[in-house]
Amino acid sequence: NPGRDPNGYSMSYGAIGTQHDKFYTSLDGVIGLLNNPETGAAAAFESSRQNLLSQYRNVRVQKENYYGVRRTMKKFNLKEESRKTAYEGLLKMSLEQYLGQAKTRVAGKKNIILILADLKQIDQDGLKKYGKVRILKNDEIFPND
Repeated sequence: NPGRDPNGYSMSYGAIGTQHDKFYTSLDGVIGLLNNPETGAAAAFESSRQNLLSQYRNVRVQKENYYGVRRTMKKFNLKEESRKTAYEGLLKMSLEQYLGQAKTRVAGKKNIILILADLKQIDQDGLKKYGKVRILKNDEIFPND
């Protein structure tokens, strides 16, 4: 259940870890799953759903995080904490519902992909086939504020 911002953008995130010689194979796989969600979905759906439900059951908002949660709720105009809504939605979600949402909300949409890697080990020209490439400095990604 990606968060929704006031400008209508959705955000979700994931990570892959791979060796540099398998980098493009992994990247193609992730992009393929985003654009063709039915690929491998049946095998992984129920396991993923149960893992997420377990995480939601066990997470608690600690008192030091309470203000941040409330601020996020206000920013996105939420009446209740988003994890409760996500948990209740996951309880009822079927594979067919997931695929329907994935096809309409994710497949074929633009993606911003952040790659953390040693530039000497990545074929930078190869990245251009995926779209615009922007090389960031460490302090743009990890600011010291």
